[in-house]
Amino acid sequence: MANMKERIIEIMKYKRLSHSQFAEEVGIQRSTVSHIMKDRNNPSMRVFRKIIDRFTDINPDWLLSGIGNMIIKENQTTQGNLFANNAHIPEKPPVKPYNTQTAGKPPGIKPYNTQITENRPEIRVEEPKIETKQAIPEKVIIQKTEPKNISKIMIFYSDNTFETFIPEKIIKKD
Repeated sequence: MANMKERIIEIMKYKRLSHSQFAEEVGIQRSTVSHIMKDRNNPSMRVFRKIIDRFTDINPDWLLSGIGNMIIKENQTTQGNLFANNAHIPEKPPVKPYNTQTAGKPPGIKPYNTQITENRPEIRVEEPKIETKQAIPEKVIIQKTEPKNISKIMIFYSDNTFETFIPEKIIKKD
């Protein structure tokens, strides 16, 4: 099989489901199945997960990569199924109380003392000089344009017809 879309089609044929029945069985939108079938979208990991959860007899390795058989036989197990629900997740170690005095310091180093007794030289920072610049007035030039005249008006109707109106030319009297 070349891609996951073709493998999903194989599952639908095997289970004798239409696209909408498959979407309902798996618990995804019909539009999602339609987009996958029309190559508009690739199946997401969420879709993959829902297929594997619903059809437990389908080999996840086969669905994801095309390796192995479509159907898991009773004596066949998938190698290292990453998506198995019974995967063991180790528990976090108990959290020790946080000591702000010794946190993150190797043994033998004294905690930070908030009262510093050593003398440090002062460093003076000069005040920034603010310079103001004189504003330059700008002239706005308004250009006169020729008045525009209407040459044509087109009206389009919902039945795909249209009308064109051309105003009569006004004759100037001298």
